[in-house]
Amino acid sequence: MSLRVPFGLRESTLYEPNGVPNGKACGCICPSCKRPLVAKQRASTPHFAHAPGEDCAKGFETAVHLAAKQIIAERKEVRLPAVEYRSTLQYAPSKVHTAETLLCLDEVELEVWMGSIRPDIWVRAGDERYLVEIAVTHFVDEVKTSKIREMRIPALEIDLQSFKDNFTFAALEKLLFNAPYTAKWIFNQHIEDMAAEAMQIYELTEHAQEDMFHIGMAEAMQLHELAKQSEEKLAELARPNNAIARKNEESPTAKAEGERSQKFHRYRVLPPTEKLERNIHELGISHAQMKKFSAFIPWGDSFGVPQDVWQSAVLVYIAKNEQRGYLSYEVQFQECLAWMRRAFNVHAPVPDGDSVATWKYLKHLESLGILKYLWNKKFALKIKSRNWPQMFPPTA
Repeated sequence: MSLRVPFGLRESTLYEPNGVPNGKACGCICPSCKRPLVAKQRASTPHFAHAPGEDCAKGFETAVHLAAKQIIAERKEVRLPAVEYRSTLQYAPSKVHTAETLLCLDEVELEVWMGSIRPDIWVRAGDERYLVEIAVTHFVDEVKTSKIREMRIPALEIDLQSFKDNFTFAALEKLLFNAPYTAKWIFNQHIEDMAAEAMQIYELTEHAQEDMFHIGMAEAMQLHELAKQSEEKLAELARPNNAIARKNEESPTAKAEGERSQKFHRYRVLPPTEKLERNIHELGISHAQMKKFSAFIPWGDSFGVPQDVWQSAVLVYIAKNEQRGYLSYEVQFQECLAWMRRAFNVHAPVPDGDSVATWKYLKHLESLGILKYLWNKKFALKIKSRNWPQMFPPTA
């Protein structure tokens, strides 16, 4: 710890070493122990010092502490660090709520007791109130942090450890307002909310993947076998001299599948806005009503379009197959997922992200009362598609 004192106290005001007479004539005392100081203006780094044998261990920290509070109070400004959440959870991305901000203050109070704590600075800007702590060598401990969090008031801690040389107010002011900012939030409700959302995404995704694993292994094997059989049939059809190929090429089933593939392709290349317009038209609902059917779903970005677009496509899948009699009273997750993979260019940010998103949206439709889970990833259709517009009547 440095025994040099960067600022001396005289008549309740802090001074730089070069701002007062040199030597003992400076008339300054130590901000911590209140004993006389000597101005050392000819030192490589001008500073104050105690008389021999009277060194004070807290002089440096107290002086920097008081000077920082004095600068903030005089400028009536404080620099707020970025409000951001840095995720360490798988699946949950980091987020930034607001960038670093210079806040102009209406009120500044120093060392005011607030319940059982006394923050270094209490500031107000309009209706916003903040607690500011200054750290030089000692930082806010767990007890004080806990009390601040209980108060639910935004609080930040400014780290001034790097203030070691060039003991001037200008150098300290630069650290507070111009240099790269070493400050952190002790408490900020926005960060708390982002952390809670990240945990929710993580838990939802983890649970969904567990569901996918436990429920879907048999179906996955079945789909793999069906895909293999389809590949074999396509390879057979690809042989130019194969009589079976010529027969199948002319069959109604092959032609219907070809037309179906073309329809998927035409839909897939549409802009998202046109996809949404087509979907809500087929469903007979408005944009506002579609918002009521939508929900935030982890990994919904797997489909590369806004959530209203791909979620309305799920509803179209259910409605179309219900009308054609394919579903009767059942909606099968794997068939819905296969349909979605044909309708969209899927780029899942995590393995099976599109599968997780589709499954969670079907569960959301269950929460709306449209579906009811049966077993083996099958849902009963409880509300017919023709009745969906009446679920959320348009407001006048």
